Amino acid sequence: MAAHSKRELPQPLEDAMPVVEKQVVVVVGRNLKRLRLGRAMSRASLAKQVRGCEEKLASFEKGETMPDHTTLLRLADVLNVTLERIFDGLTLDVEKSPRAAGTSVPRAGGPSRAVAPDPVEEETTVS
Repeated sequence: MAAHSKRELPQPLEDAMPVVEKQVVVVVGRNLKRLRLGRAMSRASLAKQVRGCEEKLASFEKGETMPDHTTLLRLADVLNVTLERIFDGLTLDVEKSPRAAGTSVPRAGGPSRAVAPDPVEEETTVS
């Protein structure tokens, strides 16, 4: 199967891409802020640990820009979470998706697989 460029996408799918991209940026930003605050970290402290700048991290958290893949990996490492946790809660706006318009959306890599939740540490009591 040949690779498709963005120009070769069906028009309804191509029209939906900006909506999908914005949803991803907003969800990632919201999760980064929640995870940082949950660890009682300042924005400056997190930015320093991922070798970034505070202004850029603020832009991520506000849903204005998306971290590149290297920064995402560093953030996950410093926050001690999986990438799945950073992308947690991502759902597409069904009203604006190509499926709502009757167009099927091609899947990369075949059928979707269920992702197991992060293991939860159980409290243990010492006798």
